[in-house]
Amino acid sequence: MLRGALVQLRDVGYDAVAAIEYEVRLRDRDDRPVTSGISYSAGEVAAIDPFVSALRPALEDLGVDLTAVHTEAAPGLIELNLAARPEMRKRLEGAGLDMLVLNSRQMTELIRSDAEKYARVARQAGIKAE
Repeated sequence: MLRGALVQLRDVGYDAVAAIEYEVRLRDRDDRPVTSGISYSAGEVAAIDPFVSALRPALEDLGVDLTAVHTEAAPGLIELNLAARPEMRKRLEGAGLDMLVLNSRQMTELIRSDAEKYARVARQAGIKAE
């Protein structure tokens, strides 16, 4: 059904793209949540800045645009939004993944790989990421 809808979109001149959103829990060196749990809190930007400042250049090196970061409604939870770009399809296909049909094993491996990358960046920024 989804494939048919995408073909119909393409037939009328549209190209569907997907944006990726991650939710990451950040904790400080004492294992305390970095943020209070207030959604979209402008007051907590300074708390997540070390992580975002380390993450942004790492993503840029991969050719990935970080378009938004904000706090979520749980202590230490932040949301990271990546740009919707047609190139993402090529990257996924290049990794041997079908963008439309990812089996649970492939998706788990993809998520685990990304989580490890975020955790490495967080450690460099002095923050613990879950």
